[in-house]
Amino acid sequence: MLTHFTLPEDKFIPAHYLPTSLIDLAAMRGVNPQKLIKGTGIFVEDICSGEVKLSALQVFKLVEKAQQLVPGYDSSFLLGQRLLADVNSPLAQALNHSRTVADYLRILWCYQDRLNPFIDVSVHRSTDYISLYLNDVMGCGHQYSYLLETYLTALSSSLKFLCAEKVKIEYQFRQSRPKHIQEYEVNLGSNIQFEQAADLIKIPRATLKCSLSGYSPLKREYALFQLKQQTNNKTLIQLILKLFSRYGAITLEETAMHLNMSPATLKRKLKQHKTRFLALQDLYNKQQVMKIIQSMPLDYTNEDIAGLAGFSDLANFRRTFKRWFTMTPSEFKAKYT
Repeated sequence: MLTHFTLPEDKFIPAHYLPTSLIDLAAMRGVNPQKLIKGTGIFVEDICSGEVKLSALQVFKLVEKAQQLVPGYDSSFLLGQRLLADVNSPLAQALNHSRTVADYLRILWCYQDRLNPFIDVSVHRSTDYISLYLNDVMGCGHQYSYLLETYLTALSSSLKFLCAEKVKIEYQFRQSRPKHIQEYEVNLGSNIQFEQAADLIKIPRATLKCSLSGYSPLKREYALFQLKQQTNNKTLIQLILKLFSRYGAITLEETAMHLNMSPATLKRKLKQHKTRFLALQDLYNKQQVMKIIQSMPLDYTNEDIAGLAGFSDLANFRRTFKRWFTMTPSEFKAKYT
C-alpha cells in the first residue's frame, strides 16, 4: 500500500497555476494583489520565480480572501475557465489533444490532482450513464463549494470547446439552491439539481464516443510523458477510501496498520483534514449504496440491496439508510431511478 500522502500543510501546489490565476483574476476586478495575498504567506516575487509551491492551507486562505474582496458571485466560475486554457500546462495539453470524451475523462481521472488536488473523483459505470462522484479529500471547509465550482467549470468549458457535439452533462449538488443560480446555468447549463444525495455529474455513455477537435496523438503522448514525470499527489483521505474499496469494512486499527502508523496518529492526521474515521466510513458506505441502486434493476428488493451493501440485518439497513438520505430505500428508488 502506498503510504506517502500529502497533508493540508504540505507545500506541493505550484504557485504559478491556480493561485496565480486567482490573483490575476482578482486584479482584473480591481483588487490589489498585495491586499489579496496579505496574511496567506504568499508573495508576488515567489510566484514570479515559477518554482514556489504552496500548501492547501495557503490556497484556502487565498480563496477566502478572494470571496471577501472580489465583487460578484462569478469568480470561481471565471477561475475555472482559466485553468485548462493554460497552454503551458501538460494536463491542459494532454486533454486538449485527447481523442474522445472517454479518452479525455480517463486522462483527467488519472491526473486530476494537477487540476484540483482538493477534490477526488470516484467513477461508477451503469448501463446508460457514467457517474463521477466528487468528494472533499483535503478538508476544504467553507472553500469547498468555491473549489467545486472552479473544478466543474474547467471540465465543462473545456469539453464545450473541444467537442463538436453538445456534451450532455447532468450536475447534482448536495447544497441548497444558491442565490447566484444564473452563474451555474451560464457555466454548467440548465441540467442542474440541488439538495441531492451527493455531489456528482452524470454523462450518457453514448457521449463518451464523441470525437474531440484537437486530437493529436503525438502531442497527446508527449504531454502524458510530461505528466508521468511529475509527482502524483494523493491525500490521506484518498488512500483511506482506496483501502475501503479494496478491503471493505476494515477497522480504524486495520486501516492504520495498512498506512504504517498508529491509530492515534491516524486520528490526529484526519483531524487536520477536518474529518473523522467514522465519517469516512459513512461516506464510503453511503456512496456504495447509491452505486448499487444505480446499477440494479427496478425489481430488486430492499433485501437484495442490503445484502449487496454488506448489511445482514434489514432493520439496521433501513435505519442507516434513512439517516443517510432522510427517506426510505423505496422512496429513494422512486426519486432517483
